[in-house]
Amino acid sequence: MLYSPVGMPIQCCPSCDRPTLRLMDETIRDAAVNYYRCRNCDHIWTTTKDGDAIVEHLTPLSKKTDAPTG
Repeated sequence: MLYSPVGMPIQCCPSCDRPTLRLMDETIRDAAVNYYRCRNCDHIWTTTKDGDAIVEHLTPLSKKTDAPTG
């Protein structure tokens, strides 16, 4: 897993494959998952806190991508 200079985990977007920083928002501070939103394609997804697995895609994947959930 990659990290930003301030220690935030970076995930590659499962829809367009661009590096994406974890969303930092007051509403997710105590969340059980990490939330991500890609600035390139606006895809939103969640990962486990350790970032090892995608938990859920909150927006549809692009039609060219067939990334599994879970």
